Amino acid sequence: IIPGENGQTLEVTENGEYEVGIQIGAGGTACFGVSNLVTVEFYPEPTFDPSDPLNLCQGETTVLDGTPTNASAFTSIDYQWFKDGVELIGETNPTLTVDDSGQYQVVIDANACDDVPNTFDVNLVDYQVSLPIPPQNCVGQGETVEVVPEFTGLTDSEISQVTYEWSTGETTPTIQLSEAGTVSVTTTYEGCEESVTETFTFFNNPQVSIAGSPTLCDGDVNTLDATPVNVNDLDSPT
Repeated sequence: IIPGENGQTLEVTENGEYEVGIQIGAGGTACFGVSNLVTVEFYPEPTFDPSDPLNLCQGETTVLDGTPTNASAFTSIDYQWFKDGVELIGETNPTLTVDDSGQYQVVIDANACDDVPNTFDVNLVDYQVSLPIPPQNCVGQGETVEVVPEFTGLTDSEISQVTYEWSTGETTPTIQLSEAGTVSVTTTYEGCEESVTETFTFFNNPQVSIAGSPTLCDGDVNTLDATPVNVNDLDSPT
């Protein structure tokens, strides 16, 4: 017996088995009856770990897990996934494998309680890097040519966060080359890598010092020699 509870309704706040006795009339003509037994069980609201925005590299997949952290408290859990507010037909499992950006949401119905949503923001990292051939392809003694990567799919602000690993061992955004060769660079942004390899061909500037006598007597012939001192490093000098 619940003291003081003699009304037609009862507000229940805890688990238990409830029944109500009803008396009609009084004295010797009173009728008394007892209702069926009702079992009441309260369930907590589903809870989730905080979900930070996820970065997904192009060509890769990630698995979103919508299982509540207190799943063991429920006897039945139904799931329905959505992407950008649109229901994903047939996606009713606790997990969802995705390969594209968007806002994903799983709606939980646990033991027929109110639907509870959990949201995942997925950002697709999709960019490319190239190594353009510098317009300057002639290199003088002691000179170098700067190699500068170019990006598509990243803003200037995002490019400033890129890290570099060159085949030369350097980790700077650009490198200086003094001779021809094949160079590669691996760039990393938000955990996603893109690599590129390029072959650079440079030509040495001729180093000329004209040889011959500075004076010439009448009737004499003087031969001036303009052969570059680095002739062996030149490609088909004319």
